[in-house]
Amino acid sequence: MTATPNALQAGGGSVSFVASAADGSALENITWQYVPDSVGADSVPLAAARAPQSQAGAIRAEVRTALERGDVYTLRPDHELVKGRPAGGGIFFVKLPVGAGPKPLARGLLQPAAKTSRNAAAVAGSACAGSTTCTETVTQTGSMVVQATIHGQALSAMARVQVGASGPRPPIPPKVVITPAATGMLAPKGLGGDYEVLDISVVDSAGARLPGRTVTLTLKAEEGTAGHAHTGNKPPGAVDAQGEESVVTGADGWAHVMYQAPAVSGAVEVHGTSDSATAAVDTIEVGVAGLVALAPGATYTLIGWRAEHPDNHFGTPQMLADLRALADSLSLRAAVYARFPDSIRGTSRFPSVLGINDISLTLGGVFDLDLNWRPPHEDHSVGRSADLDVRRGTDDDDYAAAVQTIWEVRLHHRVGDERSSRNHLHASF
Repeated sequence: MTATPNALQAGGGSVSFVASAADGSALENITWQYVPDSVGADSVPLAAARAPQSQAGAIRAEVRTALERGDVYTLRPDHELVKGRPAGGGIFFVKLPVGAGPKPLARGLLQPAAKTSRNAAAVAGSACAGSTTCTETVTQTGSMVVQATIHGQALSAMARVQVGASGPRPPIPPKVVITPAATGMLAPKGLGGDYEVLDISVVDSAGARLPGRTVTLTLKAEEGTAGHAHTGNKPPGAVDAQGEESVVTGADGWAHVMYQAPAVSGAVEVHGTSDSATAAVDTIEVGVAGLVALAPGATYTLIGWRAEHPDNHFGTPQMLADLRALADSLSLRAAVYARFPDSIRGTSRFPSVLGINDISLTLGGVFDLDLNWRPPHEDHSVGRSADLDVRRGTDDDDYAAAVQTIWEVRLHHRVGDERSSRNHLHASF
């Protein structure tokens, strides 16, 4: 006799069982019982197929005795019997003594749990008594055991039901896919290379693109990144000049949109949603590649640190090398200048250590002194400009002239005099 199905239920629910004889014979005295694995019965003995009614009781007794003394076997995947209880419960076998029945083996079902009354917790399928079918609402992993009489022989069969994560997964919904047409870092707006084409699709579980699907794109800038420790309303850029844009996939399953980076560097998340499909998130990195931090040095000091912009000394490798060369030259001149008599030096200031203020943030882009995601630090977006501590007033005139001579004549760069307005010189590479 067999009981079907051996079912897998992802989250439990109604399960229908059918009992039948292998040779199609009628079943009599049918009883059903669903036994959850959490029930503490030692076993539900299952007599060997076609055992005579007169021998059924003896076989059950032999199964229980073998279980008590540990003389049970487990069937391995290669169909070899090995001694021992099944790990985690399940079907076990007992070798019957000669003459106990027409077959040498009996089988049982081991229920691994605390020893409580099985009947107190088991689901009794009394409503199904006498019927070859039984529908039960199942909420726990367990076994439906059916007993019946065939040609005067009492037989048992079992169907397993697994409830939980190991059950069959529900149908996989389609998912949104966002694919940038190019890889790598996108430049901030206004620096060239600040556009990116995004390929949008919705695919089914087999990976086939679905036409006619509406996808809504939403942008979100990651706060607190790229050297900006201040937060709030960080601009995320735009998709087709809109902060939020819906597109429809074409006959080939593709939709294509243009994304423009913001002027502020940092990661931007592109979220795509479409009806019941699984949403997608793609991250676009916006910034100036190749900037490195200016390490501390003996002839210069790093100034201008603010909690809102804690990493303000990032530049191109060549810019940083030339700043170090400038500082070294100024330090040598300062040693000579210090030997001049006071009658010549007067009150002039010629420090031996150059103060280097803002260069660029970690990934360049807008360096917003006013914490509003906009310039005035417009020239500090690509790591090729630095503010130097050369102050307003006549006392720094000699020092300013030396900085300008070294930076422009020797290193062939540009100096902007912002001493009167901003109390520094602006050195550009």
